[in-house]
Amino acid sequence: MAMRRRNLWFIAVATAVLFVGMARTSRAIAACTLKDPDRDIRAFFPDATGYKTKYVVVAKAGGVELLNEIEARLGEKLDRTYEGVDVEHTTYTVLKGTEPIGYVSGVNQKGQFGALQVFMATDAKGKILKVAYQRIVSPFSNALKAEKTLAQFEEITLADFYKKTEKATALTPPDEKSATDFKATVRGIRKNLIYFDFFNLNRLHDPHFNAEPKR
Repeated sequence: MAMRRRNLWFIAVATAVLFVGMARTSRAIAACTLKDPDRDIRAFFPDATGYKTKYVVVAKAGGVELLNEIEARLGEKLDRTYEGVDVEHTTYTVLKGTEPIGYVSGVNQKGQFGALQVFMATDAKGKILKVAYQRIVSPFSNALKAEKTLAQFEEITLADFYKKTEKATALTPPDEKSATDFKATVRGIRKNLIYFDFFNLNRLHDPHFNAEPKR
């Protein structure tokens, strides 16, 4: 087990990818990264043998113009201090041997009582396979982390949010008290799907956004 763990760590370090070949800058807002990638990636993908890590800073990927596009798709303004152009997004490409079998990415999201860190595992086209909190500051954390609550996100894609399908509109908090943090979680997941679509899928889901009725 120890040797397998070291091998997984070595593959991750050896294949780490940096967007446009630039070093991570001190100005970038701290990314939402896994605390223990070897362990956490296996929790999402038990068959994983390695992973590659990709970092994207919004400022280098498109700056304010890109941020405006993200806001349009999110349907609300981003906090320019904590979600601005210096934010860094991290994606783990999960490998079995040399073949990608999925992706893991997460975001920081402001909750009612403090910061939330919510991660999602997706397939190659951005369909959610599993959602988990890495950090949650809420007196209602047990209800929010319950399997029944988080299972609602499985099978959802960004297209579901853009098209307002039943999968996306039927997402329901576990109870009234946790509704605010659940809403924040939904926002974080939608934001993460948008980042993932922009930075990893070449805007695969944009046709669904562009087809959305304008009001």
